Amino acid sequence: MYILFAEDNRTVQLIHKEIFHSLGFRVDIASNGIEAVNLVRDNTKKYDLCVMDVEMPKMNGLEATRIIRKISSYFPILVYSSDDSYESTYYKSGADAFVPKGITPSTLITRIKKLVVKTYKLTKQHNDFTFKEAMPMDRQHAQELKRLKEKGLVKVSFGTNVSDLVLHKNATNKISHDFIAKKQHISIFLNHDEDRPTRCELYKEFCHVTQTYLDEEEYKDESVQEREEMEQYTSRTLTPDDID
Repeated sequence: MYILFAEDNRTVQLIHKEIFHSLGFRVDIASNGIEAVNLVRDNTKKYDLCVMDVEMPKMNGLEATRIIRKISSYFPILVYSSDDSYESTYYKSGADAFVPKGITPSTLITRIKKLVVKTYKLTKQHNDFTFKEAMPMDRQHAQELKRLKEKGLVKVSFGTNVSDLVLHKNATNKISHDFIAKKQHISIFLNHDEDRPTRCELYKEFCHVTQTYLDEEEYKDESVQEREEMEQYTSRTLTPDDID
């Protein structure tokens, strides 16, 4: 995860930089709003999230947020201030959430992880299958993905032959394992679309998905079975011996 941290207090910068690095996050530091805007302008599509202080010299965080929303593709911005009066105004600037300074580092990290949501796109080169992550298109799209995330679901694109599917959060791991570790030619999983749930078959050779629509009872039964199976696929580094 790559974070932009906009904060003018040097001590606060150093403390948070250490926290982010300890979790494996990369971080760029901006000491005022102008620096934050320039970093975003010079690094298009680089950041996964921005933690934005409000009271900073030269340009405050809310003004910086308004400009960033005009010059950059979407990424979540978390307003981080000791003045909780900004909680009622952050949304108008284009920010996504507010947290007060003084919360524990673990609470801050939890809020950050909750805000960062992505879609997945299957790409195929020869027999190599890779799922690439992509940021939401806008705030509305991000909110949709967050609702799915709370249910343990993700949205995945398989190309032009099928609309984006709503899958179990471990389904991309299962597909990678089926095709790469087990060398299967078909991977089967569920599309959890609320309106039209389906059983999907992804064909390795053609990277093509076929779908069978499920009635309410079929979907309920198969969802239970899938949840149990998906517990095996928390990682994409499995070997065939790891699966019963």
